[in-house]
Amino acid sequence: MGNDLRKIILYGSYARGDYCEESDVDIMILSALSENENDAVADRIYDNVQMALKLELALR
Repeated sequence: MGNDLRKIILYGSYARGDYCEESDVDIMILSALSENENDAVADRIYDNVQMALKLELALR
């Protein structure tokens, strides 16, 4: 992947800091990757975000 992954952008309520427990996480991936590679990156990001959200909820 290396240089083909340009940016990962967080937007929406999590980016603004006004999220609640029901909020989803909105991300945009800018890359020169193939569709399959983009899907793999998105899956890894999703898994990491899910773990982070569970940790955040556990710490509240």
